[in-house]
Amino acid sequence: MIARLFARAEFQRADRRYGLRERLVDLYGQLSSLTHAAGLKKHDLQADTDNVPRYNSRSVDVLFELLCRAFGEIVFCLFTAYGDDILPGLLPDERSQMLALLPTPYEEELRSCLDRSAK
Repeated sequence: MIARLFARAEFQRADRRYGLRERLVDLYGQLSSLTHAAGLKKHDLQADTDNVPRYNSRSVDVLFELLCRAFGEIVFCLFTAYGDDILPGLLPDERSQMLALLPTPYEEELRSCLDRSAK
């Protein structure tokens, strides 16, 4: 999927500007390791658990952080692919919630697009 995305010129520009490909590959690796049980070692979670399956709050925190990152990357990829067309359907409170969850460079770019579309 990443190879198909970066065959498009707009994703190549986003990659040069933000290192998008590396961000996506890293996120995929992080999610994959957590999904395939390598997360205990990779995220140093073993000290918080034992061999009995039970709730591990640190694991949930790591998963939530990764899901927030995934949200930010998906929003930015949609924005990269479709531009300003994704913005008009959002209500003002949805826009502010979305912007609050984005990494700073993405947030700044989307905020400037929102400001341009409001004029």
